[in-house]
Amino acid sequence: MACRLPYLLLLASLFLAGCLAGKSGAGYAGGVQPAEAAAQPAQPTHLPDTDISRCKHMPKRSLPVCGQNGQSYGSLYEACLGGTTPRCRSQCPCPGTPPASCPGCKNVVCPAIYDPVCCNGRTFPNSCLAACCGYDAAECTPGACPSPPTNPPSCPGCKDILCPAIYDPVCCNGITFSNSCLASCCGYDSACTPGACPSP
Repeated sequence: MACRLPYLLLLASLFLAGCLAGKSGAGYAGGVQPAEAAAQPAQPTHLPDTDISRCKHMPKRSLPVCGQNGQSYGSLYEACLGGTTPRCRSQCPCPGTPPASCPGCKNVVCPAIYDPVCCNGRTFPNSCLAACCGYDAAECTPGACPSPPTNPPSCPGCKDILCPAIYDPVCCNGITFSNSCLASCCGYDSACTPGACPSP
């Protein structure tokens, strides 16, 4: 543990420095403040025709997503056409993502202790950093957030479909899929419920 302590202290201090550096908005994608980003959803930039075919199976229903590029899109389909995969299912910034200018962290000095907590799907180095970024203890659980499964079910229909790398599990006929896109390309459209399937 003594060998890891300097590394963990460095990680915590970098995280805190990011929270404190936010006066200029430099921590936001493209320097755009969250209110500006949410107010100006990105217009999809179409990919070359050869790549658009990968998007045809993406859900087109209105479901706001924040792309990996920090832009908001009206649906998974629009994000795919924009050449990005979703970071979360909401307008940018993603809930729980501590932006560089986390307002609550401005005048807070948190301990450089790595005791992770999971708040709304995001791991924070400790509860102090989670609290100053707007989460209360009721929203957090001890420990890092669980990682998405690495081996989702493989379906022939998913071979040419670009699904987002988001873990938002659905249970379809007793099978847990990492997200509704994977369930859809495997032929499950309506028989799914939110969340992982219960353990047997």
